[in-house]
Formats: sequence, C-alpha cells, structure tokens
Amino acid sequence: MYYICRMQVDIYILKHPITLEVRYVGQAVNTVRRLDKHIQTAKILTNTRHISNWIRSLSSKPILEIVDSCNNTLSNERERCWIRYYREIGCDLCNASDGGEGAGIGNTNCVGRILSEETKEKL
Repeated sequence: MYYICRMQVDIYILKHPITLEVRYVGQAVNTVRRLDKHIQTAKILTNTRHISNWIRSLSSKPILEIVDSCNNTLSNERERCWIRYYREIGCDLCNASDGGEGAGIGNTNCVGRILSEETKEKL
C-alpha cells in the first residue's frame, strides 16, 4: 500500500529591506530556514546566481513575506502563478525561471541526491 505524503508548503516573496520592492518568489516548508540558506549561499562569492548577487548587494537581510500556503502537490503550480503575477505587475524578479522547478525531490536539480530507504518507500 502506498501513502501520499502531503505537507504544508509556503509560497514566499523576498523584498528589498528599504524600498520594499518584491525581488524573488520561492517556496519552502520552513521559510525561516530557507531565508537563512539564501543568505548563506549568497556569502559564497563564486555563486553568481542573480538572487545571490542581489542579496550580497543589500545592506541588511531581505524581508520575507508569505503570500500563499498550499499542500506540496500544488506548490509548483502556485509558485508559477505568483511569479507570473509579480512579473505582470512589473516587479524586477531575480527568479531565473518561471518557477516550479526548485530543489525538490524528483527535480533535475537534485540529480545525484542520495535518498534514504524510508524516502524511497514513501515515493
């Protein structure tokens, strides 16, 4: 018997700490930990992703705001909707894509990831 694991995922935005401009849309189960990861990644000077360059240019941490919550089966679709929305209203997003292909399990960004037997059984 297979069980589908559904968990709550937050769709979040990162805003400039002074101008409050929306610059990034993402998804995470734990948004506080995800923001910390964005900041840690930006400290790696060889990381040239647009989001990392933007975070390095700031004088303080970006502001994280949750704009939506859903179960993980809908998170990629909801992230794409929010990225499309913010682009349509003129936000200069750091997102490199239209969304939905983050570092989740089953994503090509995770090729080579070692999964535990427990995780394999859940999948």
